[in-house]
Amino acid sequence: WSRLGLAAVFCFLASFSQAWGLASWLALLPCIALLQTESKGAKFIVWFSVFVATVAVYFYHFRLLKAAGSPLFFFSHPLRSAGFFVILLGTPFCQSGADISIPLAFSAGGVTLLALAACVVMLRSYHLKEVTTPWLSVALFGLFFAAMVTAGRGNGGFDAAVQSRYATGTIFVAIAVIQLGRLVCVHKGRKVYLFLLGALWSLLIVGSMAAISAAHYSKQELSHAKLFIEVLRYMDAATDSAKESVLYPLYPTEGTGNIRTSAELLNQTGFLYLASNIIFVDQPSPDYGLLESADESGDLSHLRRRKDQVTISGWATLPGSRGLPKMVLISYGDQKTFITGAVVGWVDRPDMAVLRHDPRLFHSGWTVTFPARFLPPGDGILKAWVYDSAEKKFVRLPSWDGEKRFKVETP
Repeated sequence: WSRLGLAAVFCFLASFSQAWGLASWLALLPCIALLQTESKGAKFIVWFSVFVATVAVYFYHFRLLKAAGSPLFFFSHPLRSAGFFVILLGTPFCQSGADISIPLAFSAGGVTLLALAACVVMLRSYHLKEVTTPWLSVALFGLFFAAMVTAGRGNGGFDAAVQSRYATGTIFVAIAVIQLGRLVCVHKGRKVYLFLLGALWSLLIVGSMAAISAAHYSKQELSHAKLFIEVLRYMDAATDSAKESVLYPLYPTEGTGNIRTSAELLNQTGFLYLASNIIFVDQPSPDYGLLESADESGDLSHLRRRKDQVTISGWATLPGSRGLPKMVLISYGDQKTFITGAVVGWVDRPDMAVLRHDPRLFHSGWTVTFPARFLPPGDGILKAWVYDSAEKKFVRLPSWDGEKRFKVETP
């Protein structure tokens, strides 16, 4: 009874951590059946009673989002739902891009299901049920998770099934198959387990290469975006929810961004620092660097608002021996807010290091590309500013060949 109670506590916590935590109640039934109690039926009555109570609490005042789709899709399109389900089971092995992942995930998921069924059949006569049953519960948890995702997201198409976040739950099926396969080899005296395990590891490694590259790129994006939180109050709020915004990696909800509310709350509680009372020094200072070029897909004086991209580049430093600034920010006209920015240090400038006899300037370059729709219709001047956090000021950079004038054409 102590084990039954402890299992119920953990299942209750899991139920209110993620929706699929509810599946743990059903997945543990094989293990519950093995528990030795005075009455065989009493443990199931207690277990199901607590389970039903948990479900009732969970769905009390529950509101289903329309964007999530209707669970009836699961039944109205059984073949597509079955395919989605199988692809989910193969997702942990396939993160190489949609064109490759979908057929590969379907194959891997099918093999996983067949292997699980074969293991269960071959282990029916295995005498150590206390060894095999926990792995069966692990597999059931992954299967229930896949079923819940299929019911809720199956109408999103097969592309939705290969999202890496779903590997969190479906990986349990693969883990169970590996462990049950090991027991089958021990039970049957087979020697193929190491070979099959090696093949599985090979598939995992190949499937993980793209994921590792994507994670590295994502980490770099997040580290860059994090720097701009400090000057959030000086960023143009109109660009917050755009995909090209410097803050987008931190709050990737295009069209509905609300990062400012969260940032202000974190600033009040001391978890973030948001700069304020920063002065603008609008006299270009060559001691801080240079705005060198403004390249674009078309003519800077004839920018198409909905089509063209503008690229700003240059180099930046801090006077004296204070090293490099964190960022350069871009504005237009007399605006005291910035439409975008660039992190300093990710573009090599060996020419400046040699010219100024300062090796720190080797990484003083910066560049940023933004859509022309960030600029207002009509004429204007692009400006680049260095953020001097120590002296709490934005210092305008001089331009290499005069002011960078632009003209945005309206449709």
